[in-house]
Amino acid sequence: GKERAGRSDEADRRAARVVCGGSAASPVDIEGGASMLCAPDEEESAACDRMWKYLQGMWDVISILLCVSLLFAFFSGIIFGITEALVAFDWSKYSGSPKVQEL
Repeated sequence: GKERAGRSDEADRRAARVVCGGSAASPVDIEGGASMLCAPDEEESAACDRMWKYLQGMWDVISILLCVSLLFAFFSGIIFGITEALVAFDWSKYSGSPKVQEL
């Protein structure tokens, strides 16, 4: 990983921790001053990367399905409201109207 010049205080060592495979990993500084924990060896690191990519893919699918479901529910509610308004309308008041009879 990339090292940051002059920044090795305790706060940097207690950065947000990611646990992979049941064991906490060692801190590695990354660009932009953020710290994250990576697995101690390359094999665990690769497994951790695959896990995070898999979880990110799952989140992508779930979030898209959630957004589509919410849009579907919204438009279904609008259509339901319009049809209920038309069904509940008292059309008998206008039974003698020539314009309604044309329709």
